[in-house]
Amino acid sequence: MLTAFGDEHLYGQIFGKGRPKVLLLHGWQRSSSDFKKLGEYLNNDFGITSIALDLPGFGSSEYIFVDSASKNGGFVAGSLDYARKVLKVVDSDFGDLVILGHSFGGRVAIKLASISENKVKGLLLTGVPIVADPTKPIVRPNRVLTIFKKLNRFKLVRDSKVEQLKMKYGSSDYRNATGPLRDTLVKVIAETKSGIYL
Repeated sequence: MLTAFGDEHLYGQIFGKGRPKVLLLHGWQRSSSDFKKLGEYLNNDFGITSIALDLPGFGSSEYIFVDSASKNGGFVAGSLDYARKVLKVVDSDFGDLVILGHSFGGRVAIKLASISENKVKGLLLTGVPIVADPTKPIVRPNRVLTIFKKLNRFKLVRDSKVEQLKMKYGSSDYRNATGPLRDTLVKVIAETKSGIYL
């Protein structure tokens, strides 16, 4: 059963009773339901209460970030913005936590641990792309798309043509993301390339 947490428009599932000790954060294009079996296992076999959140823009949680930039439009959330939103819930409803973060949820978990003032006792991360793989070649933007984006800035090519090329050359995550989530995906990938997690 989904539960609303705080006034941050975040929803998720509680497994067990009492003060939660484990926070479960899902990956990109996923939801809290990914952790149903794990949450039940922790509760039934060990008596550990956990909460799996739907991160903003996924599952039942809306992509809502209220700040001065978003009021003016054009705000794009990064992993730190997600962590700040989750921290508001964690500060009010949780004790000291161990966070299990998968993929994008792991990015958020790392940032949450860095800003939570010792509230996070431990991190368990899986499949978290926080460092570019040095064995893989650097993926360069598609040249055709790059040229058409530049032409679009000068109003020589329609937005629809650029969008068509983005859908052709973008990753499956990019193609499946819409609106502000697409911009967030681009931003968090840039975070990995920038080395902010090092």
